[in-house]
Amino acid sequence: MLSAEYTDLLADCTASLRQRADLTPVPEVELDRLSVELGQWALFGGRPQPEVLDAYELSAGSSTRYGLTALWVAYQLTRTESRHDPHGGAMTTTTHVEPYQLIRVSVTADFGHVTMRPETFSDKVAEVFRSREVDFDEHPVFSDRYYVLASDETKLRTAATVELLELLSQRQMIYEIQGSMLVAAVTQIMNKQDCIALAELALAIPGSVAR
Repeated sequence: MLSAEYTDLLADCTASLRQRADLTPVPEVELDRLSVELGQWALFGGRPQPEVLDAYELSAGSSTRYGLTALWVAYQLTRTESRHDPHGGAMTTTTHVEPYQLIRVSVTADFGHVTMRPETFSDKVAEVFRSREVDFDEHPVFSDRYYVLASDETKLRTAATVELLELLSQRQMIYEIQGSMLVAAVTQIMNKQDCIALAELALAIPGSVAR
């Protein structure tokens, strides 16, 4: 169960969303199904099963004209931390329940299965010995910032517009695309700044992928 602090933060984030977009709540009966669906995405690999707390469909002005859906999702992860007592006592176990957020946006093309995450020095070294990453010559800034893997490189190159790469390169997030569904997530615990950034991204993506 979320602490009072996090419950208030969730309410603040929702209020911020309402200032930037029209919100349509996802029915509560659908939240469990959404939790299971999100748990099957690679970005949750090795992490606890997400439990969706709340979700809203976002729309604003011209973003609706492309007929694509944008969803903001608040979810919680429960992790258990075990520690040995340094004075020889029994092991203690602490449970942490923390809120996070992501967006899920439908796009107009089939990208295959794609993961994009901020590139590390280790990734750059690995590329010297084994070339797996997909780079975009037309957008070197994006390629320098993100480590991209794709199940079908041809699909990705066909579907990814320069406008979309430019949009994604401006934000430090983790992206995953399955077919025509894109998820963007931040690794930090929920905060209002990221809430606003995710909402703005969700509303901008449809225009960046429109052909």
